[in-house]
Amino acid sequence: MTIENSIAEMLQKKLTDGSIEAIIEEKLTKCIGECMENMFRWSGPAKELIEEKLKATMIPAIEKHDFSEYTLKLDAVLTEIVNSTSLQDNKKILDNFKSLMIEGDKELNLSDIFEKWCDYVAENVETSGLDINYDDGVSYEDVHVEMSVEKVKNCSRYSPDKKIVRFTCEHDEDMNLQFEIYKYDFMKGYEISGHGIVNINNLSRMDDMQIFLVKLSRNSTKINIDDEYLEDDVSPEKEPEATFS
Repeated sequence: MTIENSIAEMLQKKLTDGSIEAIIEEKLTKCIGECMENMFRWSGPAKELIEEKLKATMIPAIEKHDFSEYTLKLDAVLTEIVNSTSLQDNKKILDNFKSLMIEGDKELNLSDIFEKWCDYVAENVETSGLDINYDDGVSYEDVHVEMSVEKVKNCSRYSPDKKIVRFTCEHDEDMNLQFEIYKYDFMKGYEISGHGIVNINNLSRMDDMQIFLVKLSRNSTKINIDDEYLEDDVSPEKEPEATFS
């Protein structure tokens, strides 16, 4: 028997004894395993799809849950702790805590947040250096404020759509406020980014706007960008002492 005949006979034997089918099955199983592993990696399409479906199901369920009884219990516990200690700024801690525990809006326009900030500026803006108006009573001159929205360039197609929102007060830079909002394609509106975690030790040092942003973040409030630029003139609430020469 020649070598060619031997090879032909062996090949025919392998084709008929199931060896080829076994090899194909082994390689195909390995290939499917590798494909599945890639699909469920951190940025794989299967993981993203499952994550999207879970969020779409879980978020509405969580939003419908009534946490009011837990809020009352937490309020009572914190009140007892605050009243039994000699901590400074106890009232501020308790007020901020209560504000965080009260359920907030499910949806807000960006202009609504800007309006609330304008009220904050009116109450807290530094009046030193402002002229005094005597035309209709006695009051400080208005301070000019602006809102602007800037898109953040994403590093990859898996990054969320991010924007930076800036509130600026020309007269008093301490009033300036900046925060990020973000959304993924499956989200109906933007959400506040980076304000969800609060250390109780910081509650006494947080102002009303900081508490408000934390609350929006914790509630996953949807933010609609109804305007990308706004400006206004805010009248300080503080009244000057009238001096006539």
